[in-house]
Amino acid sequence: MSTERIKKLHDGRQLYQKRFAAGELIKLNPTDKAKANPQSLRLAINAKCYECCNGISWHNRTRYCNIFDCGLWQVRPHAKDATKEECQKWQET
Repeated sequence: MSTERIKKLHDGRQLYQKRFAAGELIKLNPTDKAKANPQSLRLAINAKCYECCNGISWHNRTRYCNIFDCGLWQVRPHAKDATKEECQKWQET
């Protein structure tokens, strides 16, 4: 990556952090994102998984979800990252 491009990314990140700290930007949880964009199936799936995990460590819990009879299991967030066997192993630990 070129030095100029890295500088632009760095400047953009600093601007984002500055605006976030000033309250100009807000971070939405998956449920709020789905409500803001009700036509998005991906956001609806993410919101349901988030709610199922009670929002606690939801990235890992959805990646290694062991509720195999859930209709959303195949399309859960990070589904491609873990097989059923890995999910079962993670739940046992």
